[in-house]
Amino acid sequence: MRSKNKTKRKSNLDTATPDDPDQTASQSTSKAGGAGVHANVDIPVDELTAVRNELADVKDKLVRALAEQQNIRKRCANEQVESIRYANTALIKPLLDVLDDFERTMQQENTSDSAAILQGIKLVHQNMVKLLKDNAVERIDPLGQPFDPRFHEAMMQQPTADAEPGTVLQALQPGYIMNDRVLRPAKVIVATEIQNTDAAK
Repeated sequence: MRSKNKTKRKSNLDTATPDDPDQTASQSTSKAGGAGVHANVDIPVDELTAVRNELADVKDKLVRALAEQQNIRKRCANEQVESIRYANTALIKPLLDVLDDFERTMQQENTSDSAAILQGIKLVHQNMVKLLKDNAVERIDPLGQPFDPRFHEAMMQQPTADAEPGTVLQALQPGYIMNDRVLRPAKVIVATEIQNTDAAK
């Protein structure tokens, strides 16, 4: 029994040893290739440090840029709120002068000099007109103009021979326009043609 086992082991050893040189070369190449895949690539420490520093610098710049963007947004929002809050400053400030003129005129209520009171009222009116003009506000003068619903509001019609039909015969209340936008249309009476009562009969 032992003699048979020894003979079998020897046969296996003889079979395991390749006699083909190509097979031997293929196995050697495979081993060499495997060793190459698992080989470690050494990177200098200085290069790694430089890359880490560059990444840290980029990250820092990104964080700073995001923070600056947020600050700009907050600043713009605050400026917008302030702009809306004080949007009427340019208009209100000159009105204080008009108020002063009114108060000076009212102080003359006990005087018998009507001319001085009238002069004070005219001064208030002049300052008010100037204030409106400085803010691009103009008065609509519709008298004698063709009726235009964009700028005029017809309160009534009046037959007349003194004006063309469809034109403004009288302005009951002046209108105002600001930079081509109507603030208030003028309230007017529109002329119409006189009906011939004899022809109607």
